[in-house]
Amino acid sequence: IESSTGVEISLEQLRANSTLRALAGILDQARPSDPDESLIELRPGETDPIFLIPAAARTSLSAMRYVTRIRDGVRVVGVEYPRDLPPLPAPKRVPALAKHFAAQIRTVQPRGPYSLIGNCMGGVLVYEIMQQLKQDGQDVDRVILIDCAAPKLQTAASTRGFSYYWKRFFQLL
Repeated sequence: IESSTGVEISLEQLRANSTLRALAGILDQARPSDPDESLIELRPGETDPIFLIPAAARTSLSAMRYVTRIRDGVRVVGVEYPRDLPPLPAPKRVPALAKHFAAQIRTVQPRGPYSLIGNCMGGVLVYEIMQQLKQDGQDVDRVILIDCAAPKLQTAASTRGFSYYWKRFFQLL
């Protein structure tokens, strides 16, 4: 463990924390958060990267089945969830995570056009990342959402009138 991570764990700590989860907790506490750990080169390639945001609390490696479906030669970079994001109220979680992910993405590719893939909760984050990048004047070329929940409509169906559906129809044109 020490040769791989630089963290020395005593035999007593190893006995007291024998599960992988417990050992991971010790490593997280012992090592400072490194921004470079947020990015994983899932597949090298000659193109601008496609950035993959995994499902919540997952690692990009858990989404490798999607990476294998992307044609050869396309670079794929996984963006990991931060270890030290402070607890936030529900309405601010997605924008704060998206801001973190967008900053990580821009360390690899400072300017667009960007290509983004999101799986499950990662898809919700990809949508918000896209909005934030566009607000910053960046182009987003591709967005792929996999197994994401549809956004919820803001009003109950029973209270929607003709004007509501009329506006929605014209927004689609």
